[in-house]
Amino acid sequence: MLFERERVTLVQAARLAGQDIARFQHLLASRDITIHYDVPEFEADLQTLREIGRL
Repeated sequence: MLFERERVTLVQAARLAGQDIARFQHLLASRDITIHYDVPEFEADLQTLREIGRL
């Protein structure tokens, strides 16, 4: 719900859900939730990945 309401980014939402990005995107699709993803979100996701040591 946080992702759908644009409160967290895709990476943050997947992390909160304990899933990898691909699995989380599949979950969103199965619930007919549109993926909203723009440049600022991409940059925020990169920062999150750096912080958690995944990049």
